[in-house]
Amino acid sequence: MIWGAMDINLTNKRCVFLGLPGSGKTELAKSIARSCPDHLFYDPLGGDREHHDWDGFNRYVPTDRESIEEFNRATKKLVIDARPALYLVDEGNKYIKPKPNALPSAIADLNDLSRHWGITWGVIARRPTQFHTDVIELAHYLFVFRLPGKNDRIYFDSLVSGLGDVVASLPPYHFVVVDGGSSYHVHKPIPRE
Repeated sequence: MIWGAMDINLTNKRCVFLGLPGSGKTELAKSIARSCPDHLFYDPLGGDREHHDWDGFNRYVPTDRESIEEFNRATKKLVIDARPALYLVDEGNKYIKPKPNALPSAIADLNDLSRHWGITWGVIARRPTQFHTDVIELAHYLFVFRLPGKNDRIYFDSLVSGLGDVVASLPPYHFVVVDGGSSYHVHKPIPRE
């Protein structure tokens, strides 16, 4: 699966989208999903009358958006068993809590075996400090929007020297693509469709 906006090969890869609310994460994820008709979004906010981010996309709206058990069941049935080419989890910090919490079993399976199953998957979350580092540090790509917090800077500098300052000073809707944790590039906003 080549994402055409930047010619990034996401085939069988793991990715994480990080940034404050309204920073552009959703538009980027939508752009990627448009390039892959065989996709599924886990949409915990889809039941809200005001929330229409994933309308028109293949999505699963949980009956209990706080339930890690439902998240595991749905991910196993709709992703691990059905094997869509692309799976994205919105509000991932609800389910993939930071260490010392264990990864949900479905995410642990995806983290270990998704490439063998032909699944590209990613998680959309706010801050790396509110998220399990095994998913972030094993991701093939990080898509990071402006995060000016002190702890965010420290975390990103621990991944790549100088990245914390770059992420903290990004203009609105610009983002950094971190490739395999070793190099990064700043990108302009994705046009809204």
